[in-house]
Amino acid sequence: AYEKDSWEEFGTFQEGKKAASYRGQCFQEEVCGAPMRLLVLESLALKEKAAAALEKSRDMLKPEIKKIGKKVFLCQADAEEEQKRFEKLPCTKLYQCSWIVEKETKEKWPRGRRKAGAVPKIEEKYRLRAKAISQKEKEAEYDLRKNSRIVLISNVGEEVAGNRKLPQTYKGQQVVENSFRELKSPSMASVIYLKNPERIQALSMLLSFALLVRAIIQYRMREGLKKFKEKHPGEVLRAGWGGRNLERPTYKLLYEHSANCYFEKETRGVYSYAWASAETKERGRYAQNHGELLCIIKKFPFPPYPIF
Repeated sequence: AYEKDSWEEFGTFQEGKKAASYRGQCFQEEVCGAPMRLLVLESLALKEKAAAALEKSRDMLKPEIKKIGKKVFLCQADAEEEQKRFEKLPCTKLYQCSWIVEKETKEKWPRGRRKAGAVPKIEEKYRLRAKAISQKEKEAEYDLRKNSRIVLISNVGEEVAGNRKLPQTYKGQQVVENSFRELKSPSMASVIYLKNPERIQALSMLLSFALLVRAIIQYRMREGLKKFKEKHPGEVLRAGWGGRNLERPTYKLLYEHSANCYFEKETRGVYSYAWASAETKERGRYAQNHGELLCIIKKFPFPPYPIF
């Protein structure tokens, strides 16, 4: 895409000052034996973040440079070997440092009275001093491009959705993407140790189903809050993070604030709720006082959960 340099300006897909501007190029390729559209999208917002991260990576060199500046070497070969070691560090991926080898000599005389014709022993020491930090142009350009663009792969024909319509549809699925992020996180995706492919497929199905339930719960929470606001316009519901006004409740909010809380069954169909702390109970008071909010999971065959 960058070699072809035939970008189509898409502009923004949302309103507001922080709305990102996009440009893109579309390619037709065969993926797994099927013809697919590959839309390369470059985001101006991502490009700015990538440029800031690139500049920030320069600062990662400074602690290593300072550490090397304190070292003393007994020969020039050791100093040069230290330079080679420095060039292999991860922080030198995008930046490089030029060095000056400084030689220090010192006369060391033997103890006691000096004999006639005595000569001192010359001690040599070497230090490395950083001369300049420069950017690796080729690597930096590749990193900037890599972190400022994404590729959308679709089997939807251009006659159905044009190049601009495709990312617009994708942006409309942001709620799905935010939930699916849980499965793509390193803590989840990189810790599957199953060897049997069938078991991996079964685990993937189970995780996907759990994510579906998670999304349904969040949807029911927001529907409950919507009904509450319709009946109580202008009322502040301080059940959010840090006691803030509840705007768009998430499953994570429910999960973390329900930690260590539990139900105790008293009689058939009757439960009492045990709070984890006084602070948690105070947040729950808002949910208890307004029955509309408790309708979020009312139809499930287990006790209703609070939404705080």
